[in-house]
Amino acid sequence: MINATIYTFSRSLDNNQKTTETFAKVIHLIKKNSFGEVRSLSSLNLNHLKLEGNEKLIIAGNSQALAQLDYNSISKKFSWVLFLIDDSDAPDLNFLENIAAIKHVLVFDFNQQSILLNFQTILKIFAMDEDAEKLAALSAQMDGVMTDAFQELQRAKRLHSKLVPIRKQETKGFTISSKYGAGLANGGEFFDSILDDNCLIFFCTASNSYVQNSVILTGFEDFKARGKYSKDQLELFLTNLSSECAKLNTTTSDDRLPLEVLLMKIDLSSMSANIWQFGKFSWLSSDGEVSEGNQFPLAPAFFDKSFRNYKFCRGEKILILSPGFAYNSKGFLKKQPILRFAKEQLASEGREVLDELFFQLKKDKDQEFLDFDASAFHFEVNKNAIFQI
Repeated sequence: MINATIYTFSRSLDNNQKTTETFAKVIHLIKKNSFGEVRSLSSLNLNHLKLEGNEKLIIAGNSQALAQLDYNSISKKFSWVLFLIDDSDAPDLNFLENIAAIKHVLVFDFNQQSILLNFQTILKIFAMDEDAEKLAALSAQMDGVMTDAFQELQRAKRLHSKLVPIRKQETKGFTISSKYGAGLANGGEFFDSILDDNCLIFFCTASNSYVQNSVILTGFEDFKARGKYSKDQLELFLTNLSSECAKLNTTTSDDRLPLEVLLMKIDLSSMSANIWQFGKFSWLSSDGEVSEGNQFPLAPAFFDKSFRNYKFCRGEKILILSPGFAYNSKGFLKKQPILRFAKEQLASEGREVLDELFFQLKKDKDQEFLDFDASAFHFEVNKNAIFQI
């Protein structure tokens, strides 16, 4: 028996018989396979619960009805949360925003016929302690489950694409614009940034595994929580990430790397940067700097080769394209090498540059999604930025 206590809670907009029956089957599977002790909650007023830290929570229902729950409290009380959604349409926007507070979360759609067929695998992963070695043995099965659950992923990605077409961030001396296009391939791309006093940390990854994405997200949140961003600490973060992802033994059937990473620390006083680049991240500067990426795997042995220093100039514009751009375009946009085409656009405003790149990337696609996730980032240095010498 797996040593875990699993709490369950159900809330729908109405008494949906199908939801009730499916939820009952889920509970039966948990008990039948000894995945842990099951305790039913009549409400999510959690103040009376004395938890030991290994407890899990399964929440079932309609996302509109679940949107008003206290997700900060849920995140503090439970190590993992699994949502089983019975929506007939796209998930409620407030629900999607609120569950971002939870560190480890899985979302599946009740309406999928395959969910019960795959649920024993889901529960094995859900009930286990957070151990990368255990996850490694199940990573291939998990990716299969996530592929079967792709209908839910499509809904979320479609909603994200419509609501957040351009992301813009203003920092000391910089304007950063970014745009993301959803793809069909397993895994996908992730990016985030940390603004801390006089430095900006920029982190972007391209992965071929959903399980690997979970490891990346967890690792970055832990790194962010420590709040230490020296060069040694950044390389320690990369070392730990390399070690955890190596345990998953992910491979590709083509020349793509299983994991590609761009990590950049910008000193906002001196406008200088430390950059680590693993994989096909393309870099283009209005001052003439060009990089088409590399084939270095994320491993300590390649840290020196992947590392470089960079000094930004006033008024400079920089465009960074994720590996997904190369994989979707086969290296060409509008019958030109992708960076040559991008260079012609670089004089325009950041939004116009990103919109044109994605228009050219998507215009000949018959399907709604790209083959692979793709991201583009436009950095512009303020013409009047004050640099520390």
